[in-house]
Amino acid sequence: MNIVDLKIKKVLHRLLGKYVYMKSSDAYHSIKPLPDFLIIGTQKGGTTSLYNYLISHPQVLGAAKKEILYFDYNFSEGEKWYRKFFPLLARLRNNFLTGEADPDYLYHLRAPERIAQTIENVRLIIILRNPVDRAISHYWFEVKGGHEKLPIYEAFKREEKRITEAKRRILAQQNYYSFEYEHFSYLDRGKYAEQIKRYWAYFNPNQILILKSEDPFNHSQNTFNRITDFLNLQNYKLQNIKPYNVGKYQRRGYNNLRESLTEFYEPYNNELYNLLDIDPWW
Repeated sequence: MNIVDLKIKKVLHRLLGKYVYMKSSDAYHSIKPLPDFLIIGTQKGGTTSLYNYLISHPQVLGAAKKEILYFDYNFSEGEKWYRKFFPLLARLRNNFLTGEADPDYLYHLRAPERIAQTIENVRLIIILRNPVDRAISHYWFEVKGGHEKLPIYEAFKREEKRITEAKRRILAQQNYYSFEYEHFSYLDRGKYAEQIKRYWAYFNPNQILILKSEDPFNHSQNTFNRITDFLNLQNYKLQNIKPYNVGKYQRRGYNNLRESLTEFYEPYNNELYNLLDIDPWW
C-alpha cells in the first residue's frame, strides 16, 4: 500500500469515530491491540515533539492520548483497560503501527519488568537530554505546575532526602505511588546509564533505539529516518518540524549551578558513554 492510500485510510479511520474508546464494551476492548512501540523518556527531553512527529506518519496511529501512564501509575487497572486506548485499525499490522509516549517509563523502577511482561516484542525509543539542562527545565516545570515551592538550589539539595524512601517503597510494594518520586527527582533522572541497564535486563538492546534530545531539532529528518527504519516504516518526509511543549523560563544565569551540576554528572555521563560505546554527547 502506498503512502497516499495509507493517508486516505488513516483519515477515514479518524472520521469513523477516532478510536471508539471508553464507551465501548470490555469485549470490544479485548480485541484491540497492544502498542508496537513506546517512547519511554526522558522527561523534559523532547518526547512530546518526537511523538507528534511520529504520529504524523501515514502508517502510525496514535493512542487516544499521548500519556496513558499505564506501566508507571495505572498498572493495577489491567491489560484490558490499557488496550482500550489504542485504535482497532492498528491490528492490521502489515499497514499500521500504534504506540504511546510516557517520559516516566524510563525512570520508573517497575516499568521495565511490567512492559516486558505485557509486550515482549515492543520497540522502545529513548531520547536523552543533557542532564544539566534537563534538571533545570524539570525544576521550572514543577514550579509552573504548582508542585515545587522551594528555590532551585534548595530543591536540588533536598532531593535525595525527598525520594530515597519512596524508591525503597516502590520496589517493596507493587502499586505504591509517591508524589515526591514523580515530581522532585530532578537530578536522579539524569543518571541515564542505570535506567538503560534496567531495560537491558529485560529487552534485547536491538529493541531499543537511543537518541540524543538535541538531534531531533538540529537534524530532524535524519533522526526521523532512523526512527522509521527502526520501526520498519516506509520513508516519509516530515511536513511540520517544530518543537512541542517547550518550557518557558529564564535560560541564562545559573552559571555556578551549571558548573556544579556538570561536575556532578561527569561520572554518570562517562558511564553512559562507556555503556553505549559512544563519543561524549555533552
